[in-house]
Amino acid sequence: MTFAVVGPGVRDETLPAGPSPTASASKQVSATVFDGAYAVEVTQSADAGPADVAFYRIDGSARVRVGEARVQPNVVALQAIPGTGVLLGTAPDTLSKSIVHAPESTSGMETDTAVLPGTDYEVLAVRFEDPTEASTYVDTLWMDGEGVVRDAAGVTANSVRIDDQDTFFLGGRSQVVGVFTPDNAVLQQRGTDAATTLGIGKSMPQGSNSWRSYTLLTEGARDVKLTWQNADYQSDVVLKNLPGPLGTVAMADGVSEGGGDWPTVTQLSWTDPDGTRHTQPVN
Repeated sequence: MTFAVVGPGVRDETLPAGPSPTASASKQVSATVFDGAYAVEVTQSADAGPADVAFYRIDGSARVRVGEARVQPNVVALQAIPGTGVLLGTAPDTLSKSIVHAPESTSGMETDTAVLPGTDYEVLAVRFEDPTEASTYVDTLWMDGEGVVRDAAGVTANSVRIDDQDTFFLGGRSQVVGVFTPDNAVLQQRGTDAATTLGIGKSMPQGSNSWRSYTLLTEGARDVKLTWQNADYQSDVVLKNLPGPLGTVAMADGVSEGGGDWPTVTQLSWTDPDGTRHTQPVN
């Protein structure tokens, strides 16, 4: 399946702003994002196939049409609105978590979603702090309610549930590694070294800081050891294998009591299936 945005265009069509979201028997539904600054209107056929999508900028009491597309279900389809730094589009209504991959962006971004009742879609919008960085968008990795991770084109990523909460994945157009947690997400381009490490920080009660480290190693890695800095407590390392087989994931926690500097992993070592010991610094 491809990233299915077909026939994008811009038309200066101005319509009343109208309420949002709205729905009718013809399955024409609209909803607004970013505090009513933009609207997305979806018209879906009765057979629940592809949908026609129109994008609007809200200008006072009117909606100014700024783009259109025809999209397929089960994909994330985003279109840049020229000169705004905003990407507007749709995602499957089964989406529960998502993270945008824009590796060249340095200024930050925000996302917004809105329901489109009675359709197989929801609105997904991204706004870059630096409008010129909208062109750095590469992909969206998303997870449905069943825990399956896919890229924007709907291609299933390789993933493994590490514990009751965290899902580690490898996939996407650029083969990124990432993690979905109950309240956060992180991703990183897979490196050329034998190990790729990323992590998520969390503030804890009494001012403590916790850092959860995830590393993708070669399949069958064992005896994994992490060297921590600023960690008063380090958990045992949990190992899980990605299906494929595509690698072994090592997860561990470090805690810095009383706040201060965050715990970080500075080095890791492991033994490969041939019995060779490896050591690699972590940047």
